[in-house]
Amino acid sequence: MIYSVSGKLQLKKNGYAVIRTGGLGYKVFISLNTYKNLPEIGEDVTLMTHFHVREDDISLYGFLEERELNLFELLLSVSGIGPKTALNILSAAPVDRLSGAIAKGETDLIQKSYGIGKKTAERIVMELKEKVFVIDGKGEEVVRLMESDSDVYDALMSLGYASRQVKEGISKIDPKLKSVDDRLRDALKKMKG
Repeated sequence: MIYSVSGKLQLKKNGYAVIRTGGLGYKVFISLNTYKNLPEIGEDVTLMTHFHVREDDISLYGFLEERELNLFELLLSVSGIGPKTALNILSAAPVDRLSGAIAKGETDLIQKSYGIGKKTAERIVMELKEKVFVIDGKGEEVVRLMESDSDVYDALMSLGYASRQVKEGISKIDPKLKSVDDRLRDALKKMKG
């Protein structure tokens, strides 16, 4: 697995970037949002990556922000959504807006993505609605997109907690905790205490 690629930005085009490091140039597929936020050519850059292997293809998908990578990986968990389609969806709007739309069950924004029709957008919302957490606080939406939180959510739901209670407990998890087990324990403590 390749977690990230760091080096000089050699080339940036709509759809991919080339990062030069250690004498090699890595072609990394990117969303429109990542493209817009890349530094100038020749500057240092770090992209967090998703390493995708298929029978006939090995590809790297890169993101400047971890939350965009997390949403990309959540989209890949939806049946029928591959990496190119997931990138098209991420290019339709910023991560916060997409996450909010999914959490609220709104398909219009997702349908603006190239190649996404109404049925596919509805499937995305149906499969991810409970995995994308939008918690209201001080009048603004705070989007939590930690991949492990979907596992924490599933575990707490299987213990019989209500969805709203689970989301509230997850919103209070110490952000320094990274493992699913630690996050689950912390959520249980916060929900009981």
